Amino acid sequence: MIYLIITDIFGLCEATDRLTEQLECLGHQVEVCDPYQGDYRNMLNADEAYHAFVSCLGHEAFYQKSFAYVKALKPDVVLGFSAGASAAWRLSAQDGLSLSQVICFYPSQIRHFSELVPSIPCRLILPNFETSFDVEAMANRLTKHSQLEVIKSEYGHGFMNPKSEHYDEQAQVSGFAYIDN
Repeated sequence: MIYLIITDIFGLCEATDRLTEQLECLGHQVEVCDPYQGDYRNMLNADEAYHAFVSCLGHEAFYQKSFAYVKALKPDVVLGFSAGASAAWRLSAQDGLSLSQVICFYPSQIRHFSELVPSIPCRLILPNFETSFDVEAMANRLTKHSQLEVIKSEYGHGFMNPKSEHYDEQAQVSGFAYIDN
């Protein structure tokens, strides 16, 4: 299988390297779409990363870049994290793509696109809390879609990335189980 990882605002980092390695060890081909043209940036915190993300691309341009990657690479599965998950959520509603599944971890921008309906199987892993919307209400609104599996995590936004303040090693293990399932 071909996996496309669409990163969070930190871009390429230890978390993407680890996930890539895990998937490759299982025999998958892995491609990565990040906001910084493949450059590793050692950002210290989410504020610094968000400023870099907005200065470099922003959400709409990152979605467009992700869409172009999917069209060119024709992956089977898209994995998105935070800003990348928001792009992946939008991709799940696009007809005519080669995708067989989309997995979205804590897509906070989903609040702007909650009317979309996935046209392919989509697994949405929501955090336990978001400052920008009511997670429980969002989960309830979205569970009616037949192609969508909504999982309400007990962990915070960013739990898969050691650079996030909500990183949790056990959560990262659980998160990988959502991918390899």
